[in-house]
Amino acid sequence: MNDNNRIFTLENERNQFWELYNHRNDHQEPSKLKIDNWSSSQCKFQYLDIKIENKEGKANLIWSTVSEINSKSFEILRSTDAKKWEKVGEVMAQGNSNTLSNYQYSDNEKLNGNYAYYKLKQIDMNGEFTFSNALLFEIENNIQTKIYPNPTADVLTFQFGNNVERNIKISNLMGEKIMRLPTISNRVFSVNIAELPKGFYFVEIESGGQVEVKKILKQ
Repeated sequence: MNDNNRIFTLENERNQFWELYNHRNDHQEPSKLKIDNWSSSQCKFQYLDIKIENKEGKANLIWSTVSEINSKSFEILRSTDAKKWEKVGEVMAQGNSNTLSNYQYSDNEKLNGNYAYYKLKQIDMNGEFTFSNALLFEIENNIQTKIYPNPTADVLTFQFGNNVERNIKISNLMGEKIMRLPTISNRVFSVNIAELPKGFYFVEIESGGQVEVKKILKQ
């Protein structure tokens, strides 16, 4: 896997939940969270796998089912804030199947910013529907930043592709600035975030008029 790929995969379906793994390129342990099994009274189906890949800065969604009952279609929804969603595409389902079914959708629109959210809306024959949890899609740019380990309990290391000056801010999910680091120009730089409460944070990296945003998990 190269640095241009960020893959979010649902695996290990167990009737009650799946685990969402954020596979990274720096060989760190993946982060995970539980998501409810998808089902409704009229449409029941089981997922083998669902993931989102980066193809030259564009999102490519791939998912598979191992069984479907009365399934009509999958709508692909996109958001920039995980609150307001827009439909960007639709893929017809198999309807009724007890064999492996593979699906794919490529969002060919060039996205602005450094990340977007996607989720699937599964619709059954009777019009009932169920949403998946949102998947985060990170868009690589020429700043070439790596942050590791992620998740971390204390030291967070930044690795850059050059020695230009950068300004780094860390904020919570509400957008409140928690930490502002001094301007740095080193290729490798570390900061201790042990005093931060556990949870997710956004790291904003500004350099030469470009802004890169990455998401980290403080354990």
